Parts: sequence; structure tokens; C-alpha cells
Amino acid sequence: MKKIKILQFLSMPEIGGTERMVLSLVKGMNKDIFENDVCFLYPKGALSDAFEKECRVYYLDYGKVSLFGVISRLYKILKSNNYDIVHIYGLKANIIGRLVGFLARCKRIVSGLRGKYPGDKESKLYLFLDKLTLPFIRLYVSNSKSAVDFLVKNGYPKEIFRVVYNGIDENALLLLKDSSLKESLNIKDESILVCVSNLKSMKGHDMLIKSAKILKDKGISFKLLLVGDGPLKEKLIHMVTNLSLGARVIFLGQRNDIGNLLSLSHIFVFPSKWEGMPVSVMEAYLAKLPVVAFDTSGVCEIVLDGETGLLAEPFNVEEFTSSIEILIKDSEKRKRMGEAGYRRIKERFSLTAMIEGVEEIYLELMKE
Repeated sequence: MKKIKILQFLSMPEIGGTERMVLSLVKGMNKDIFENDVCFLYPKGALSDAFEKECRVYYLDYGKVSLFGVISRLYKILKSNNYDIVHIYGLKANIIGRLVGFLARCKRIVSGLRGKYPGDKESKLYLFLDKLTLPFIRLYVSNSKSAVDFLVKNGYPKEIFRVVYNGIDENALLLLKDSSLKESLNIKDESILVCVSNLKSMKGHDMLIKSAKILKDKGISFKLLLVGDGPLKEKLIHMVTNLSLGARVIFLGQRNDIGNLLSLSHIFVFPSKWEGMPVSVMEAYLAKLPVVAFDTSGVCEIVLDGETGLLAEPFNVEEFTSSIEILIKDSEKRKRMGEAGYRRIKERFSLTAMIEGVEEIYLELMKE
């Protein structure tokens, strides 16, 4: 039987939720039926080695070469491999991939929707371009219902969408309580808040730091661990310094010991302004941590307010802070919510269900 050839086209091989989900797909899909290649718009990054162990990987090196060079490279890759399905993730990758895919006469182009557009000027431009190139795709595969609802309200036909929730392997994290790690971070008998997220504007770290300032002014003892890297790092460090939070907020950058850090912590804080289906929240639930977040798209589909965590009104820093304070002061509530989150992940968001959901969509497309 001839295998179904698929190209997974992403922006960059960094440690983000989308990238980790695609890596899980490539690893877990039935290799007797599907053959995956991966292409990145940008040069090599932190996850390159992991992808290269699983499949053939291409890099278009956007930023090092011109846009014309990127288009030319992608066109050659598509024409020489004659893929059955091209699955594209990310705003910029989608616009470029759809146009080049159309020119290369790709049979089936699928767009991966990983969250709604946040509403700033740049995203409004992408929304316009997204609509303009919509005729070039067969399906939109979203990891959240709220993202689908958003686009349907903006005039997209409902029938082009499929929803497959992100899934996670319950054995994905090595959860060890490492006392030496606690000592190395100079953490004593205080509440540990942790946020695992790229340092980008949409992730809302500025609001989290404001929240930390309120907690400090109230005399609450805590440490805030910020795990991740990104373009806003220097700006956020400057903000922490100006608010005299240097002793409370620790920037950890990219880490390979996420499980240990989660095991060390008491509360997972997630101030994101918009999301699809956040993988880091799933990981927090694997570690049986309660989650404090804003009631935004995607997040509200995984965090059950009052059951697995607390949801604050979007961008209301005072309410967000109060939610953290409630959980700091109530260890029983923390434990109860963490256990409920763990059960929810095991029951609703398994890696097997995600992989099977995507495979079914690919097989459905091949029948056309």
C-alpha cells in the first residue's frame, strides 16, 4: 500500500506548544500508513534535533534569505515531493504556504488553527490575508472550539472546520521533587508560582509581574518562576527591576527540567491574552497543580473555574491576583483542584485521541 505523504509546515523549531504537538504527531502517527516530512520557515532552533531524529526536515531560512528565496525553496520542495497533504501552522507560514502551495498545485492544503487572532493591527492584517487565501485550503483543523467560533463570527464557513484537541502523554514529564533545585534557586519556605510560556506580548507577562507587585505589597511570601524565552525578555527584566521585584521573580529561560520545576511549585499561573489549547496548562495538570488564568479563548476549554483552577475576568489584574492569593492561603483547595485537573487531562486530552483525530481527518481528505 502506498503511504500518504504529508508535509508539516511550521514557522520555527522552538520549544512552543504547537511545535511540541506536531513533534508528538510525527512520532505517534501510524508509519505504515503515513509518511511525514517537516518544513520550517525559519532556520534551525531548539527542537531541530528532536525533529531530525523522526523524519526528513527542511529549513527555508527566512531572515537569512530573501522572501523570494524562501518562496523559491518551498516551491521546489513541494514540486519534487508531490505531497498528498500539506498541513500548515502559524500566521506567516499559512500565508506563504497557501500561496506557494497553490502555485505548486498541491492537492490538499490544511491550515492548523491554534487560537483566535488577538485584535492588534498586525493580526487584523493577517486576518484579511487569511480570508483572501482561504479558497486555497480544504480544511481548517483547530485545537479549540472558541477559535472556530471566532472565525465563524468573522464570516468563515462553518463546514471547513474540524476540532481536534491537543493531547499529552501522561508519561511525558519526569516529575521529581529535587531539593537541590530548590536550594539553587534560593527558595525557602514560601509559595512557589510558576509560569511556563514564551516571553511574547500575547502571553501577558506584564500583567503577571504587576500581580506579583500587588502580592509583594500585601506582604505575601512567594517566588515567581518564569520559564521560557522570547523577544520581551529584556523589557520584562527591566520592569521587574523598576518594581523592586528582583528577589521575588526569577527568569529561568528555556529549561529541560520542566517536570522538576512543576513538582517544586504550588500554583501554575497563566496570564495569556489568547490561546488555542495551551500545552503548558496540560503539563501543569499532569503535575497536579491548580491553575490561575484569565477567562480567554482556549483556556476556558481546559480550565474549569472553581474545579481545576480559578479564572479571572480577562485582563483584570486585581481579580487575577486575588485568585492567586486565595490558593496561596488554602492548601486543601490547591490539592483538590490539582487532583481534578489531573483527572481531566487523563480523561479528555490524551495523546492517543489527538493523533487518531488527525489521522482520521487525513484519511477523510484522501477519499475526496
